Amino acid sequence: MKEENTALIGASRLLNTLKGKTPNPSQYPFDEEAEVVTELSRLEFIDPSTFATDALENHSRVRARIRYLAALWPDADLNNLTHRIHGLVNNKNFDVDDIRTILQGRRLNDTSKITNEIPLPVIQGIGKCLKEGKSLRLTAREMRVSYDTVESIEKYLGVRSAQKMKLVDQAVDAAREGTSIRNFAKQVNVSRSKAHRLLIQGTSVLKELGEIE
Repeated sequence: MKEENTALIGASRLLNTLKGKTPNPSQYPFDEEAEVVTELSRLEFIDPSTFATDALENHSRVRARIRYLAALWPDADLNNLTHRIHGLVNNKNFDVDDIRTILQGRRLNDTSKITNEIPLPVIQGIGKCLKEGKSLRLTAREMRVSYDTVESIEKYLGVRSAQKMKLVDQAVDAAREGTSIRNFAKQVNVSRSKAHRLLIQGTSVLKELGEIE
């Protein structure tokens, strides 16, 4: 029950932020079953003062979880992104400058030192590729990072899977309305062959729902 409540709180906070119920709105999709939903509730209680020591085993992981959130807003500048993520993390132990420092890849205990973390523009670029529905392998190739890195970000945020679900939902509506393959391809900006496959999926869903035979 506790895990269930944690997931609901995380999903609610993320959804509210992305839909503009908190400052700096965005309409970016996310997967409600992605790791970020429960991770947000954990990030809320992390104490950045422990980052000054090597005793915190998940130090790098926590930083990565904060920085990966940048993939949700591929086109945001550093200032905008900092405030969005600060509001999303909702941790009283972090001030805005702490989040900015982490996003810049600098150490909290010595901001003059640069870490070996993935550059922020690369994380945002990965998010943009995934939002466009590109495969994990193609995204890795275009952004010049390892496949494992892209896989970790997708698993954490569910950006690409959310986009795929959105397309299927649109295909269901299109199949219900009898939209042609050509017109549907134009509507969702995909090739005709992909539009055809999606409409087949949409038709299948309508059959399962009993709307058509």
